[in-house]
Amino acid sequence: MMTDDLDHLGSGETTYEYEVNPELLETFANPYPDRKYKVTFTTQEVTSLCPITGQPDFYHITITYIPDRHCVESKSLKLYLFSFRQSGMFAETMANRILEMADRILIMADNIGSMADRILITQQLQNSNVALTQAATLTTLNNMVALSDSFNSIAYNLTLGQLNNDTQDLLNEMANVGLTETNMASELAQIESSTTFVLNKTLSLYTTMMLTSQGASHYINGDTLTLLGDLSNIHQALAAYLEAYAQAIELLSPVTDNVILRDATASMLRLAKDIGIMADRIMEMTDNIIVMADNIGLMAERIVETQNIQQTNVKLTEGSILAAQSMVINTISTQGL
Repeated sequence: MMTDDLDHLGSGETTYEYEVNPELLETFANPYPDRKYKVTFTTQEVTSLCPITGQPDFYHITITYIPDRHCVESKSLKLYLFSFRQSGMFAETMANRILEMADRILIMADNIGSMADRILITQQLQNSNVALTQAATLTTLNNMVALSDSFNSIAYNLTLGQLNNDTQDLLNEMANVGLTETNMASELAQIESSTTFVLNKTLSLYTTMMLTSQGASHYINGDTLTLLGDLSNIHQALAAYLEAYAQAIELLSPVTDNVILRDATASMLRLAKDIGIMADRIMEMTDNIIVMADNIGLMAERIVETQNIQQTNVKLTEGSILAAQSMVINTISTQGL
């Protein structure tokens, strides 16, 4: 076991961080790189703060992986998981943030090509940057598609086009809403109903695509990538309007009836969750199509372009959603709801 480059293990003093930081993770050289074996971490000591109540939430987490050239050093993993302790987030956010650790492991590996199968699985599960693995796995991806059928992604385009229209209608509806101290609860309830309609359509397409991927590889159609990129643009705009709503509610809260304010803030938190899920599922669909692509080499430029658009929009979307959640939670706390 190589420990020369480890900062945490064996140090005289342990420093705990209270902001989530994947950079805490460290690795060491796998002492048995030619042997395939599983490493499992299990803990019931991970906590974060509920964004609404501020009370600690406790989690039981199990992480299992097959090491290649490196292993994760367990003390650094404990410090990384500890860093969630003072962060306000729901369980879904917690799970996705921990998945970021997988990127850290892949980046530190000496031979990404030999890990292609695990990279594919990781790409299907999380919103990772395909450009990171594309150069190292491009040849491997084409050779690994062992499925007998190939499914042209153009078959998704009609449904994707309708989903784009429905999501754009939701955006237009949100743009035309002006919140006041008397109408905020009813207006947000209507927006919430429209959002649920679009979310259900998104989840239906997501399920169809994932089931198709189990029995067939994909031949990527350029219009499919365009539609997926357009959806991420709309999701970013939805999140921006949500942030604007939160600002309006915060300003109006001192003159708003508590019953109306309570209903409005509850709707806002549900909207933030639903819009976040929609953005995540579209990103996962894109990753799934790319991972299962027969023609990834021919479409490499379009793939990278779409991934760049989506990565930028996801960051902006997450930022607006987090800002909206923080303002709403602050309003709830300030007004004693």
